[in-house]
Amino acid sequence: MYLYMCITHVKDKLLIEKIHRRFTRMIPELKHVPYGDRLTKYQKIRADLIEVYKTVHGLSSMKLETFFEEDNAVWQQNSWT
Repeated sequence: MYLYMCITHVKDKLLIEKIHRRFTRMIPELKHVPYGDRLTKYQKIRADLIEVYKTVHGLSSMKLETFFEEDNAVWQQNSWT
């Protein structure tokens, strides 16, 4: 029984790896990059997106104003305001 569980686990791992390879190929900037490099760049992008989400939703110790600033000049230039 234990051996069967290990084989199933390995099959699951290979299936997830296959899906991951396919998914990272869908990102246009990473399409022609070797898989190892694609995975590294994807992990960095993912980490950045998670940090932005946490910052925007107040789940991070970083303040939103540290990274983003409001550009009032855009609103002043519009003729319809």
